[in-house]
Amino acid sequence: MWKKIIGAIVLAGASMFAYMLKVAHENTVKTHMLRLQGQREQLRIFFISDVHARRISDALLQQVRNVDFIIIGGDFCDERVTLAQVERNIQKLVQIAPTYFVWGNNDRELDEQQLVELFARNNVRVLNNENVRLTQYSNSWVLAAINDTSKRDYNIDEAFKGTTDDDFVIYISHNPQVFARTVPTYRPVLMLGGH
Repeated sequence: MWKKIIGAIVLAGASMFAYMLKVAHENTVKTHMLRLQGQREQLRIFFISDVHARRISDALLQQVRNVDFIIIGGDFCDERVTLAQVERNIQKLVQIAPTYFVWGNNDRELDEQQLVELFARNNVRVLNNENVRLTQYSNSWVLAAINDTSKRDYNIDEAFKGTTDDDFVIYISHNPQVFARTVPTYRPVLMLGGH
C-alpha cells in the first residue's frame, strides 16, 4: 500500500517538474490591441522579460519583425549567463527596433556597470525611475519605468514626473505587484510587468 502511495507521489512530482520545465522554455507571443482616445495611430511594441539564461531564438524574432520598439522588462540575465551571451541576445533585438531596458531582480547578479556599458554600446536605453517621451508619434506617448522593487529604491513618482493626464503612459515594472500602488495616483494606459 505504502509503495503505491509513494509511487503516486513520485509520479505526480515528476510530472509537475516536467511541466514546469516545459513552460520555462516556451516562448509565448501574445497580441493585444488597445483602443484609446486621441488621434488614430498604431504602435507596435514587443515586450520581453524573464529571458534569464535562454538564447533568443530566430524563430521568436520572426514573429515580431514589424514592431516600433522593444521593451525588455527585466530578468534579461542572471548569474548563469555570460556578458557575451547577453550581448548576443541584445544584438538580435536592436536589429529589429529601438530597445529599452528595465531592471529585474536577477539582472544585477552580473556586474551592473558592465551591463550598463554593454547596453550603451548597443544603443539600449535603460529606464530607471524615469520616463522618456516618444516624440515621433501624433499622440503624446511616454514610457515610464521604475527600478526593480527588490532594490527598495524604486520611485513611482520619479517615473511619472512631468507626465500629464493627456499623455498615453506605458508603465513598466518587472514586479507587477507594484501596479496596485500606482493606479490610485497615476493613470497609465498600459502596464507591463515580468515574473
